[in-house]
Amino acid sequence: MNEREWELYRLSVVETWSESPYKKAVSAAIEHKLMILGQPTNAGVDPTPTLAFRRFQGKGWEGRNFQHG
Repeated sequence: MNEREWELYRLSVVETWSESPYKKAVSAAIEHKLMILGQPTNAGVDPTPTLAFRRFQGKGWEGRNFQHG
């Protein structure tokens, strides 16, 4: 069983619980983990800057110091 299958199994078990804040929190954590597992790893990411990143750079934010002082 791989990690994704394990998280899907965990989610299926949690879905049998009665409604509660704890159930919502655990379900949200599992769904977040599944979302992360569905993303490509750093090795598979295209290093080309995204359009949003290029727009961010175009506003002169690169190299600025954001520390409060």
